[in-house]
Amino acid sequence: MIARERRQVVLDHLTATYLGPRGGATEQIGDRPDLTYLVGTLFPDETDSQDEAMSADDVHIRSAQDDGSPTDDDEFEFVAQTANVWKPSSCALSILTDAPSLRIYTSYGTYARVEGERSTWRRTEASSEAVDVERGAREVRTRDDRAVIRIRERAWGNGRRLITIALCNALRSKSDAAEDAERSLYQARFRVEAVGGEILPYHRIEDLNPDEEREELSLRFRNKQVYAVGHGTAAEWDPARPCTWAATVPLPSFVVPKVLTRAGTSSALRLGRLAEIESDRAGVIEELSSFVSDYEIWTEEQRSMAAQLTGFQGAPGRIVERQVKAVARMREGIALLDRDDAVSRTNRRAFRLAMQAMRLQMEQSELQRRRDMGEQEQSVDPTWRPFQLAFILLCMASTADDGAADRHLVDLIWFPTGGGKTEAYLGLAAFEIFRRRLERGPDGAGTTVITRYTLRLLTIQQFQRTAALICAMEVMRRLDPEVRELGDFSIGLWIGNKTTPGTDKAAVDAFNRMLSQRDPENPFQLTECPWCGGKLFPKKKSDPSRYGAKNFAGRIVLRCPESCEFHDGLPVEVVDERIYDNPPTIVVATVDKFAQLPFVPEAGAILGARPGFAPPSLIIQDELHLLSGPLGTTVGIYEAAVLGIIEQMGGRPKVVASTATIRAAGEQVRGLMGRDVALFPPSGLDDDDSYFSTTGAPEDGRLYIGLMPQSFTQARSVVVALGGMLKAPDVLSEYDSDAADDYWTVVAYHNSLREHGRTVALVRDDVSSYLQLHSNGKDDGRRLRAGNPLELTGHVDASKLPESLRRMEQPCTSEDAVDVVASTNMLSVGIDVRRLASMLVVGQPKTTSEYIQATSRVGRGDVDGIVVTYYRANRPRDRSHYENFINYHQSLYRHVEPTSVTPWSGASQDRSLPGVLVALVRQLGDRWSGDEQAHLVDFQSGVVRNARRLITDAVRASDPREEEAVVQRLDELLTEWRVRAEESRSDGDAMAYQPEMGKSGKRALTRSFGDGGREGWVVLPSMRSVDSEVAMWIEGES
Repeated sequence: MIARERRQVVLDHLTATYLGPRGGATEQIGDRPDLTYLVGTLFPDETDSQDEAMSADDVHIRSAQDDGSPTDDDEFEFVAQTANVWKPSSCALSILTDAPSLRIYTSYGTYARVEGERSTWRRTEASSEAVDVERGAREVRTRDDRAVIRIRERAWGNGRRLITIALCNALRSKSDAAEDAERSLYQARFRVEAVGGEILPYHRIEDLNPDEEREELSLRFRNKQVYAVGHGTAAEWDPARPCTWAATVPLPSFVVPKVLTRAGTSSALRLGRLAEIESDRAGVIEELSSFVSDYEIWTEEQRSMAAQLTGFQGAPGRIVERQVKAVARMREGIALLDRDDAVSRTNRRAFRLAMQAMRLQMEQSELQRRRDMGEQEQSVDPTWRPFQLAFILLCMASTADDGAADRHLVDLIWFPTGGGKTEAYLGLAAFEIFRRRLERGPDGAGTTVITRYTLRLLTIQQFQRTAALICAMEVMRRLDPEVRELGDFSIGLWIGNKTTPGTDKAAVDAFNRMLSQRDPENPFQLTECPWCGGKLFPKKKSDPSRYGAKNFAGRIVLRCPESCEFHDGLPVEVVDERIYDNPPTIVVATVDKFAQLPFVPEAGAILGARPGFAPPSLIIQDELHLLSGPLGTTVGIYEAAVLGIIEQMGGRPKVVASTATIRAAGEQVRGLMGRDVALFPPSGLDDDDSYFSTTGAPEDGRLYIGLMPQSFTQARSVVVALGGMLKAPDVLSEYDSDAADDYWTVVAYHNSLREHGRTVALVRDDVSSYLQLHSNGKDDGRRLRAGNPLELTGHVDASKLPESLRRMEQPCTSEDAVDVVASTNMLSVGIDVRRLASMLVVGQPKTTSEYIQATSRVGRGDVDGIVVTYYRANRPRDRSHYENFINYHQSLYRHVEPTSVTPWSGASQDRSLPGVLVALVRQLGDRWSGDEQAHLVDFQSGVVRNARRLITDAVRASDPREEEAVVQRLDELLTEWRVRAEESRSDGDAMAYQPEMGKSGKRALTRSFGDGGREGWVVLPSMRSVDSEVAMWIEGES
């Protein structure tokens, strides 16, 4: 079976499980049907609300446009009154049509107890003939009188009518569960056809007052229209144009097509060919020019298309203008390699070395992959994806020349998850590392590149990938005398000390503990040799030679236990003290770690704030969209210190970033860094084509299923939802014995730790019971392994994360295979486990960006992913997403919300400005950087004046409205610091920057959060919330 067929088998199985009927149109089941099927049930009416709801006075529709066009927010109050109850008795949809009449088809089943068998229920199919409804009709009964179709319409100008059709259970409740089960309608749905006309699209409410970005979204998604809105149900419609039918769908599904990267054929994509830039300069330059010309031809086609588009204001012109600018910048990058001066010769050599390093790294990664998969080893010819090479060319001029016009521009790679963004910016990083070493020689020492992430799991994974590039550069250095002269290359992991050791002593102690442990816990995070893939540490206590670390004169050196090039030592540092002592070429860090700048004077070394080390010239910010809300706000104000220190040390770093989902990028980047932004690739005039990427066939991609249970508790709903998904491999194996692993591991994704905890408990008890109950008497039915589920949250011990990733990679035949991964948003970014293909999303995530990122974790390999989104009927936001399921999923990226950061707001100043000021003054002033030298600051010095200027410049660039308030607060802080320093000196006391634990009488400039007994500014040790979660209980309650 091909992947698409396997996915269809699973969809059919889940449909039978959630909606029914499992056994066909005349099935017999052993449980009450209302306790068996989660969706599609219309219960007998328990109130008189239906009749009241049909009153014309209760119909409220907002006309939001001058032409009277409805929007997809319009709905009838009578639907809400009957749809929001625990046991809904109706479902409905609304359409806009010019048709004079409608044809409606209804479909449902009923169940009755089999006489003499109290526990057996038999189904009867009750599909009706087509019902023709003329203009003005209000009510039509079905043939069996068990259901009634109610119609309400309103004239909408120009012969159009806004019509709501509701299918209602015509029977009344008997207040007896068994009798009501017989009086209910199951698998209920209907379809409406426009006779003599068509169904017209709704107008979106956000299109009424669009800004430039919304204008462009309307243009790009102009072919993704809304033709029906569900009420208490989802709606679907005719994919052809004109649209002639719409229908309710209780279990909606939609395939989001795969995003395909353009598979270029240009020889310029071959890294081996690009590495010939010095030996065949003219040939390589010509091939690069031809590569850019192919894109330029496409932009001209876009220009011609834009001229034909009307009704979109200036949106088409702006889109094409950005494409033309990108072409020009790529040509600047090529020109950088094609001049005859010394600078261009250096650039050509750096480009050649970068291509060689990336080629070597890609070859080694492919070799590792083949070994892991048991495939035959063979030579490969690594190539760039077209967008990767284009991005490198686009950024080269502004990266190599700190005086370039675009140096201050943040270049943002905007490409779908899994598209290869990491390799694109690593290629640029390799170019800059070699260029700086070739240009400056020993003066180019220090950290050249800082890559920053928001989540430690993502940081650790990306550290492993980046370390492979550094290893490739080190291999080149050992083999090539030309590269050897450039000095060592290294990489450092700079994250929290709960994850990696902060000092050499802590590292030695941790390693000694590891050697004595029966089940060694890795305190160094790196689990595999980044070069050969060999395991660095044994799973069980072993001979010390099998451990990938050694104690070298009180310093821990990581090494590969295998006989590879790095047996004696890896070019990797994970101990803070080592990173400060000799700043690595690349530092991989969490953004949160930069909160240490006020407290750790040695940390400034990686920013160039120590003699002998040049400041970084390239900063890479991964997953930019995660820098939003409180975290983004705090990162934004601390960026004044980070960029300020680098600037004061003579640097002007190039900044690149990456994201798969973003809106209002210009506002976010300006708030974070006070810089303008350029997205790459620039969007095309259609959402599914940016030249560098297109969408695949409509039937190939990730399948989304919407599940909003009725009259079921959340606990019961999750059990059935998960149970059905966990049974899918058994069902699939009946068709294809090789397919068991395709959907074996189910990821359960949650929006909160509370819901995560509920699911963990359910998996351990109820889900196991469900699987046993539905094993159909088979002894070999699915059983959950002991130790499941695997939990992946921010509360999991950092030392266990690498092992968790390893276990998720294991196939179903392994004893370490995982049945269920219970996760929070920790999983939503950077996790790349290609065998994961099945996910249950418990509740609509808070943002569309998170939804896209989280669900993109499944279906990244050869198996098409399946995502079941469980909506809670009592949550208005969940309900809205369910009712608009098709509309939402056909244009997911259109629904991404703008991100918000306000680093210079009053609350942010109070929380973070003291820390930023201390960081700048302490890092830039050698004479008062010591722990107990805060009283020695010279407030008339250039250091203090520069700190004030750097902060003022930052707020002016980011949010000039706040400049006056920030300057006033800044002066207040400096005055307060000066007064306290004078008091300390007059008393003959020292003033520390930070109080030591247990010395309550010691004078200090700052204090810890919650330490109300001391004087001093509160400076947070973390950029995240400092609120702790505590367990609570009520006395007398069990």
